[in-house]
Amino acid sequence: MHATIVSTYPPRACGLATFSRDQRAGLLAAGHDASIVSVVHTPAGGARAPEVVYEIRQHERADYASAAERIAASGTDVVVVQHEFGIFGGNEGLYVLDLMDAVPQPVVSILHTVLPR
Repeated sequence: MHATIVSTYPPRACGLATFSRDQRAGLLAAGHDASIVSVVHTPAGGARAPEVVYEIRQHERADYASAAERIAASGTDVVVVQHEFGIFGGNEGLYVLDLMDAVPQPVVSILHTVLPR
């Protein structure tokens, strides 16, 4: 199985980035493959980790559609979206829905915060 994880990722310093790195390591240890689509403030300009296959500029809505196209063509089996308020662009992270609606693969969304309303 190949998973594509959509999240923040090191070197971005946040708990979700660390969680995604560890999730990928767990998938690899279990004999699966995993690539990363990283949500960034500023593109790394070539300094990104080799497992990062695409970078989404957080506040660029078109990047979410471009990422969906790349994921759809990649042969991945499942898309894992790590959701935390504030990491995706748009009002309350609305832009990530563009990506989730456009990929043909199953999407698993892990909600790290659930609001009461």
